Amino acid sequence: MKLFALVLACAVSSQFASAKDKQHPDSDYQDAVLVKFVTVTTGTDCSHRSNTSGQVDDNGSVSADTNGSTSCSDITKRHYTLSVGQQTYIIEPEPTKGQKGAALATLGWSAAFAKQSVLAAQLPGTHVLVRSDAEGFWVKLGKRESRYRVISAQWIDQHNGYCSAKTPS
Repeated sequence: MKLFALVLACAVSSQFASAKDKQHPDSDYQDAVLVKFVTVTTGTDCSHRSNTSGQVDDNGSVSADTNGSTSCSDITKRHYTLSVGQQTYIIEPEPTKGQKGAALATLGWSAAFAKQSVLAAQLPGTHVLVRSDAEGFWVKLGKRESRYRVISAQWIDQHNGYCSAKTPS
């Protein structure tokens, strides 16, 4: 148990340490505005529980009764729409490599200590900063920064009107 607690502490602290080591100057960012957010259902998570009891009579006949129940809940994600100049992006939170590693090393327990994405409690009209690099699309609010995955992008082409692109799922 002590080993598990040590692994958990190291994984959680490494998330915070790596975030502090990767500070970027504000000149790396562009101004953006949170336009809206929606919660989308991405699947269903179901579990089933059952109990079977039975008996065998003197002739070798078997009788059994099974009782069970299934419960399901939706798996949801939050999609955020950001306006960056003449571009509009729809994004969703994506864990960093460090967060994924911590979740794997702690069998998912590190998720209980992970902070929500910077857009989690924000309302439309909130001004943020955005940047992109080889690791992903980043949104910064105050001193906090979170990684996101671009779902789709739309921009205004001066000659042809609106253009859009979607990333493969």
